Amino acid sequence: MNCISQRILKGRLFYSVLITFNVVFLFVLVGCNRNVDIRNKIETMKSFPINLDTSDMLLYNNEFVSDSLVDTSKLKLIIYMDSTECMPCYLKSMVEWQSFDNLIDKYKGQLAFVFILEPKDGTKDQVANHFIDIPKIKMPIYLDKSHLFKSNNKFLPEEKQYHVFLIDENNNVLLVGNPLLNPHVCDIMYKIIDNKLK
Repeated sequence: MNCISQRILKGRLFYSVLITFNVVFLFVLVGCNRNVDIRNKIETMKSFPINLDTSDMLLYNNEFVSDSLVDTSKLKLIIYMDSTECMPCYLKSMVEWQSFDNLIDKYKGQLAFVFILEPKDGTKDQVANHFIDIPKIKMPIYLDKSHLFKSNNKFLPEEKQYHVFLIDENNNVLLVGNPLLNPHVCDIMYKIIDNKLK
């Protein structure tokens, strides 16, 4: 190989390494920015108490639960579903939350899992009809037809990954994340609940 060929080969290798380094750096930078964004959103949620005014919401499942459970429980896991999500799909998946019935029974009166469902305008009756198809669960289910929860908690992020969170008796956010979808969040949730409700 002559001198010119070696220089061309070294130049190509240098540019290949440089391009690879830039791509890796870009992925790390994007990943770091995403983590900072997630952290900022969670910190914002923890900065404000959740307004849990359910007075204008329709309580479904009242044969198993009452409004006072929401007011008197020391800890509440809020499961909020806004109007952008598929309501029938969500309602059918509610049975998965029954896996926490033993935990609710263990801390009866001190722990509540609270569903707040916000139907699209004009679909309240359709959503109410879907309630017939879901099994009875030991958790309060509120139908927020006037979008009260969203308007009272404007600081909540729009992304649904932030719509399940554990709050204390003062409605301060302790944990954000869905314990059904994330085993790490589930473990942390159990530790917080056991620690706070001993």
